[in-house]
Amino acid sequence: MLVSNIDIADLIKKKELTIKPFSRARLNKASYTLTLSDEFYIFDPSHKKLLKKLKGKSLYLEPNFHVFLKPREVVKLPPYLSALIISLPDSPLQITPTFLDYGSRDVLLPVTNISPVPLEIKPRQSFAEIRFVLLTSKVKK
Repeated sequence: MLVSNIDIADLIKKKELTIKPFSRARLNKASYTLTLSDEFYIFDPSHKKLLKKLKGKSLYLEPNFHVFLKPREVVKLPPYLSALIISLPDSPLQITPTFLDYGSRDVLLPVTNISPVPLEIKPRQSFAEIRFVLLTSKVKK
């Protein structure tokens, strides 16, 4: 079952769910909008190794270009929630859906520009949404 905005806000207030930094303006009906950090990762697809870690103001993505992006927000989940990170609706940035489990960790999300034109992406830009899923029972640590 998806967790509603009312329950997300309540879990944050109770400090059972952490989203840092948190902005109530990014809270949707059943999700939270994530923003970009200032770190962009480019991998060599044939050798599966990091080519460049870019840190800065913006990055231009050519059509069909793949990059790994890191959300600015750090999310810490309680043992009875899981989360799914997906693309924003109608966005030309296509994210491979990614599940998060109990705890917290840095997340690198594989992203592709599916637009026919180059796109500029910038830190703090909205780029993904996270949906919280209530588990049938707590997970073991």
